[in-house]
Amino acid sequence: MGVGFQNGKIEVEGTQPAHFVRAGHGQSARCYFCPQCGTRIYHQWFNDQGDLPYLSLKPGTLDDTSWLRPGCHVWTQHAQPGVTFAPDDVIFKQQPRPEEMPDYDGQ
Repeated sequence: MGVGFQNGKIEVEGTQPAHFVRAGHGQSARCYFCPQCGTRIYHQWFNDQGDLPYLSLKPGTLDDTSWLRPGCHVWTQHAQPGVTFAPDDVIFKQQPRPEEMPDYDGQ
């Protein structure tokens, strides 16, 4: 699960995260995690031109997730049997290109 933030900048209090780089298809991600417990915190995508204008925060790191609602579902070709989606859900069988991702106004 990830919460995408366009032009996202975050500040981490306390222990600063460590990261590793994961290569992708034409873009890569710096995957930030807690160096003490290993919990993934967020991903910053980048390519040869620099950082892409969004990051993906792992919502399990938030104190309160009651306000979160899925905006789209990605990699649904691997959904567990019995998982269903609402008729109006935005669904991608695989990883969409950044420009294909829905844009939300924070509501």
